[in-house]
Amino acid sequence: MSETQTPILLRPPQYIVNDKGERISVVLDIGTFRRIMEDLEDAYDNRLIDETEGEPGIPLDQALREENQRRGL
Repeated sequence: MSETQTPILLRPPQYIVNDKGERISVVLDIGTFRRIMEDLEDAYDNRLIDETEGEPGIPLDQALREENQRRGL
């Protein structure tokens, strides 16, 4: 992580425990949750990019037409 990046967890997470004291859930503030979700979406997008690298593309109008047909529009 570079010096300019802020760590995802700005404070330690809080845990919910069961009656045996076992951690069963994590409580995160909404900002931390949103950052984690954005990072997951970015990772997913990057994986799709890697998987389709080198595949031929299609024109946007063709892609939209095919998607509309798929949806029955």
